[in-house]
Amino acid sequence: TASSGSAYTLDRWRTFVSGDSSGAFTVQQSTDSYPTTNISGVKDNFKASALITVTSAGSAAANNNVKFQQRMEGNNVYDLAFGTSAAKTVTVSFYVKCSLTGTFGASLVNAAHNRSNIQTYTINSANTWEYKTFTVAGDTSGSWVTNASTGLQLMFDLGSGSSKLSDTTNQWLSDEYHGTNSTVKLTHTNGATWQIAGVQLEAGTQATSFEHRPIGEELELCRRYYQVLVDQADTGSYKSYAIACCYSGSSLHHTHSLSPVMRTTPTLDYTSGSDYYAAYQNGTNDTFDSMSLVGNSHSHGVDIMVSGGGLSVTQAAAALMRTANDNSRIAFTAEL
Repeated sequence: TASSGSAYTLDRWRTFVSGDSSGAFTVQQSTDSYPTTNISGVKDNFKASALITVTSAGSAAANNNVKFQQRMEGNNVYDLAFGTSAAKTVTVSFYVKCSLTGTFGASLVNAAHNRSNIQTYTINSANTWEYKTFTVAGDTSGSWVTNASTGLQLMFDLGSGSSKLSDTTNQWLSDEYHGTNSTVKLTHTNGATWQIAGVQLEAGTQATSFEHRPIGEELELCRRYYQVLVDQADTGSYKSYAIACCYSGSSLHHTHSLSPVMRTTPTLDYTSGSDYYAAYQNGTNDTFDSMSLVGNSHSHGVDIMVSGGGLSVTQAAAALMRTANDNSRIAFTAEL
């Protein structure tokens, strides 16, 4: 549920919610409704979509900032040459389905949030998959990142207030905007739904068919930003995930190579709770609750340390690391 702050959801799509009356919504993967070519106007086949459902309606407040966005690494968009006289035109295409009709807002935004170009798209029929495109001339000024940080952001407005709205569309503006004063504010309607699939941004003035890549390639691209070490995932079965070296009677370390290399040195993302994890040694599980990355971790590999917290192991011996709860999960994140 998105009600404040930011969070990454499926396929690295990020929610952002702030403001005095921004409302709340959920994001989930829908395998019940998605575009397929037996639907009029659909030219690509999919097997899932992202579904947003408003669970608490917001209302007009100037400082509302509510969006669903994709952040693109500068290394992946440097060829667009934004910020130079050689800036390329880009085209965005996607399939959308909504319980509301009308004109909605979207935009391209730089990392500094001080350059944006508002685009609009119209949903003609409620609860019907429709194909949309918009074309944006590249920005020849402004600051555009071309390294491993955020280079370009695609934002879909869900209910922002006047501070993020402008009635000047299809032009580069010197601030962050992603809708107009008259575009539909999805989060103002409790129970409203909005679904999206097949989003594609490409250089040029024409939208091409969606590029379906092999699942192995897609997973490898995602792992640059997020890698799961272990996930017990309500299976009821403990999962082994490492062999650790017991540094002392109350601390241990285990290291992991990262493949592929991550965007930057990751941070640890793990669930915590009483007795969620265990070090198995000499026929005994010694449970613990917390862990940390030590400072010599890097984008190629990480060193996880467990120390204190009642841990009791044999110094200089090995221990088998296991999950010990259905909610146990350890991952590394290097998201933008």
